[in-house]
Amino acid sequence: MTNKENTLSQLKEKGHRFSVMRNFVLDTLNKNHEPLSASDFQRLLKDKKISANKTTLYRELNLLKKEGIVLEIQLTGNKRWYELASRNHHHHIICIKCDKVKDFVECGSKNIISKVLKQTPDFAEITNHTFDFFGLCKSCVKK
Repeated sequence: MTNKENTLSQLKEKGHRFSVMRNFVLDTLNKNHEPLSASDFQRLLKDKKISANKTTLYRELNLLKKEGIVLEIQLTGNKRWYELASRNHHHHIICIKCDKVKDFVECGSKNIISKVLKQTPDFAEITNHTFDFFGLCKSCVKK
């Protein structure tokens, strides 16, 4: 059973029915390895000639977020991106001009966490962290 089939099966067990939008969102997130915004999903829906309104898309993203299948991340301003919760630990680099987002894996967190704990003796451990970079992608630098 694939990850998507397993996810759909778990949702069905909780009483959620199959939907074209759910299938589309899960397929899209499985194929893309970078976070996607709601506008990315809408563009892809249009490209595939799937008619769906914005409310249906947000309702589906919220359900998948509530069920722990999708993570909602806020990297800049009020814009939110979505990615599968099952992905391995990673971080993001975000273009401040066009909002392009790319993932990177190695952040050197063990060294950083050790230094942070030495500098903050009131804390015993760090249980989670975020580490994102903001800059300009090559396309935006050329413009």
